Amino acid sequence: MVAINKYFYLLLIVLFHLKGFSQQNIKGIVISENERVPYALIYSKSLERPVYSDSLGNFELKNIQVNDSVTIKSIGYEEQSVKITNVNTPVKIELKKADILLDEIVINVVYSVWEKLFKKPKPHLWFSHIPAMEGFSTITKYKATNDIKFNGICFIAKNEGKYLTKRLRPLVFKKTIEPISSLIESQVEVFNIPKNNTGKANNKDYRIEFVLNNIIELKKGEEIYIGIEFVPNDLSNINVNDNIMLATVKEINNPNLETKLYSFLFNDVLRGNYKKEVPLNEDLYFELKVVK
Repeated sequence: MVAINKYFYLLLIVLFHLKGFSQQNIKGIVISENERVPYALIYSKSLERPVYSDSLGNFELKNIQVNDSVTIKSIGYEEQSVKITNVNTPVKIELKKADILLDEIVINVVYSVWEKLFKKPKPHLWFSHIPAMEGFSTITKYKATNDIKFNGICFIAKNEGKYLTKRLRPLVFKKTIEPISSLIESQVEVFNIPKNNTGKANNKDYRIEFVLNNIIELKKGEEIYIGIEFVPNDLSNINVNDNIMLATVKEINNPNLETKLYSFLFNDVLRGNYKKEVPLNEDLYFELKVVK
């Protein structure tokens, strides 16, 4: 009887420790000076997928462990690292606004121009296009054919959705598609999209231009990932039927491009039954603002 009790208590101790090291989900909020911080980047080496906070600063981390450290980044705020000490209660993360000393700012005049790297079909001959839907990202792996420096990305689109404003984010990654490999701190920008064209008039396109705060340098033969994300206005009410049409490269199977469609890139919960990534037959057309 004594031996049975001994093993019983040992089993309880083991189960207790296993519970302590088990992975759990935790919700949280990012704030600064009593205001919510939207679209902050939260990641950790132990997380399967980094996430962004939503428009109200809320986020959820999956499979987190006690004593894991997470890093939070957002443009205009100091980077913050927080250790998760309790997975049973929501975590509040407060960011400090970055201090900018005017007397330390050095203004460099950068001369750059938009440069076409590929041929694209004329708008009225768009027999194929890449759909951009809420929550989805279109990313192409690009292999540079020459040395190049750029500080902007442009995509060509036509409107297919019914809403006239879109929240879009540029994406540039090196080596792997994850936030820690990002070459830019890609903030969300709101674009006023032209009204939907119909019938024979449906042959107009428009430019979606992102000008970056930094210069990205590529060597000939180097590969990076360039793309665009259609960010939902409301994560609790995502409308995947609202979309725009992105131009493709005229040359099929371009050897320097490989394009895929990603659903809810850094949010496994919202992805649901959608596939994580889908290879596309067409490649995404883009232009770069090349530094001369």
